[in-house]
Amino acid sequence: MFDLLSTLFSEVQRETHRGVIGQQAYDQRTYEVLHGSGAARPILRRNVVRATLAVSALGALGIVLYWLALL
Repeated sequence: MFDLLSTLFSEVQRETHRGVIGQQAYDQRTYEVLHGSGAARPILRRNVVRATLAVSALGALGIVLYWLALL
């Protein structure tokens, strides 16, 4: 005996699953385009920290030299 309803239901499940998987893949590609894949470290933050440390060190050196000049 052949059950048409169970066969159709399985096909609907497969198509729904394919649609969900396809939507997840699309969402992942969209996110990677907008925000990057996350594999690379953010260079901008590292450069900002490095620049801040350099400016702070130069400021501290300037203050020390100013106080030494006053003595």
